[in-house]
Amino acid sequence: MKLILTKQAQPVPHDFLQSLANMKAEQLSSFESHVNRIKEGRYSYAGFITVDGCQSTVFLKCYKPKGIFQRCLFSWGVARAYRAYHVSCGSILPVVSSYALVRNTYSSNLYVFYNAISGSNLSEYYKSTPETQNLSALLADCGHKLAALHEAGWTHGDFKWGNVLVNRSQSSVIFADMDAARSMSRYNRSACGRDIARFIVNAEDYHVDENLMSHFLSAYANTVGLTERACIKHAQPALEKLRLRHDRKYGLRQQRLFDSENYK
Repeated sequence: MKLILTKQAQPVPHDFLQSLANMKAEQLSSFESHVNRIKEGRYSYAGFITVDGCQSTVFLKCYKPKGIFQRCLFSWGVARAYRAYHVSCGSILPVVSSYALVRNTYSSNLYVFYNAISGSNLSEYYKSTPETQNLSALLADCGHKLAALHEAGWTHGDFKWGNVLVNRSQSSVIFADMDAARSMSRYNRSACGRDIARFIVNAEDYHVDENLMSHFLSAYANTVGLTERACIKHAQPALEKLRLRHDRKYGLRQQRLFDSENYK
């Protein structure tokens, strides 16, 4: 059974989506050869493509089943792709908008089409832009928007700097790669703390100054109505685990942000 989920207004022609759902191996291989891939793993890839009949380039992420059992799960609607599509589709959340999700009948591959955002991610931006004033505004925007995501009942699940896209002209950010997103019935301290922890540990890896990172923490705390100390307390268990993991992988870190008595 084929599956096609779309927004009512979206740039990818429905006829093309119908065709993609029914493509056999040779046609599918030809289609995939036109994707300008920027990231690729054994069972997934992501990149940009211009679809016939579509006036603009779109971003595509493909998920491939690892075996027969996962093919069944894909057909039952159980996969990261479905979660990523639904949290991003028609959403008022600060995330990249998804347009359509298609499951190919023969391969069971899942294809999610997104709005193509030009520019760099926060990691690239930080490494290439020395102006701290712009970075302060971007980090504050990260804090506000992460808080908005949490208050809307979602956690990101992989909130690293590489998954934050930067709009340089507006000094604003938008979140990408929502594969690991999870819904919450109410504010979950430990789940939200993991998002905060991941972002902080990434900043430590990049040797970001604590004064700069305080813009992120202050904006988040003010938006959710907590103290900065409480936010760090919620993040602490995840912070310790992530720091240990990163130290083993990259070597001992030179700094630990928000580690003074003021936050304990």
